[in-house]
Amino acid sequence: MKKKIVLIVAIVLGIALCFFGFKKFYLDKKNKAKVAENVDETSQSSIDTTAIETVAASDTLQIDDTSSNSENKDQQEELDKWLKKTKYYIKKKNYSKAKSCYKQLKVFTKDKKMLEGLKSQIDMIKNGKSSSKKENTTQNWIIEKVAAQDTTYYVIKNSTTGLKLSNRYYSKEVAEKELENFKSIIK
Repeated sequence: MKKKIVLIVAIVLGIALCFFGFKKFYLDKKNKAKVAENVDETSQSSIDTTAIETVAASDTLQIDDTSSNSENKDQQEELDKWLKKTKYYIKKKNYSKAKSCYKQLKVFTKDKKMLEGLKSQIDMIKNGKSSSKKENTTQNWIIEKVAAQDTTYYVIKNSTTGLKLSNRYYSKEVAEKELENFKSIIK
């Protein structure tokens, strides 16, 4: 019994949706035809063209003024964006990204003093000691005790990067000896 009621309701809803959909489609088509007829009638009537030309001329002047202002605003936004990115990458000491942002910045500004200052900062990044060399100094390597479920062992670890060597040493004396050997290799 419930299945029949659900089926009847679904059929009624389907018919109603089809009717309203067809009605909307038909009315839209009919309205478009009326609009097209009205356009044809108005295009054939005589219109004072001098008034339209003066209005059009004043509109174009306003558009030109606003477009030049918006272009200046867009250019200033681009300049600020690339300046911010360049300074960020200089701060992070990322040479390649700072250099590419600097090239984009040169397109938007002619301020030589600012460009020279940024260029010198970027060159300092390039000529500075690389971060991997700073991290791989002998004082950064330490011995760390690792407690597993069933045993305890020692590993050699870089305290700056967190890198651990895979060798396991089960006595602290052996681990210290291997750490000294490792430090002598990386000196």
